[in-house]
Amino acid sequence: MKDSEQNPTNNLVRLGAMDSAELLERARHYRKLADRADEQMRDELLYLAEQYEAMVRELERTGQNSE
Repeated sequence: MKDSEQNPTNNLVRLGAMDSAELLERARHYRKLADRADEQMRDELLYLAEQYEAMVRELERTGQNSE
């Protein structure tokens, strides 16, 4: 899943299914879950959070931010 080309969440952004606020909320949710997870799961959850935050940065960069 760490290949951004194969990450299905990127399709959500391309399709306009999620806006910046929703993406950031998902990132916060995964970071919160990571606080209670074991080391391996924490790493994966933090990776997901980083991916959602990267999508927000991409939306802002391309001017597609709907906030």
